Amino acid sequence: MEKYQNIVQFRQEMRKFFNEYRKKLHINPAWRITLDIRRSRNTWAEVEWDYSTHKFWVYINDKKNATPKELKDSIVHELIHITLMSYTHLAEEITQKLYAYKGADPKPLLKLLNQREEMIVTKITSIILGLDRHD
Repeated sequence: MEKYQNIVQFRQEMRKFFNEYRKKLHINPAWRITLDIRRSRNTWAEVEWDYSTHKFWVYINDKKNATPKELKDSIVHELIHITLMSYTHLAEEITQKLYAYKGADPKPLLKLLNQREEMIVTKITSIILGLDRHD
């Protein structure tokens, strides 16, 4: 499997995959998505957001995503999280309000919701990338 020669090549490929899949997933062009490299955590990639302003930050770990296949998978995965963000945001708000009303700790349910979302996003990523291989 081909690996990236340098950080410039990695950034170019990262931007290319990002633009390609942002269009394919029909992510609202008005949403501000910043794409950058982050090595500080032991993850392939991650997304942070401020849903109220529709600002998103996608961080890619270039050490973990050493090949084009890994990089594409990570970018598509994080973009799907952004696509599902309206559901995620609503589920978190409802959970917080429900548990505040009952006086209980919402963390166990929020953790379960996050685990389920991760499973769904992983499955959708596999489906999308599998379809692309058959084009």
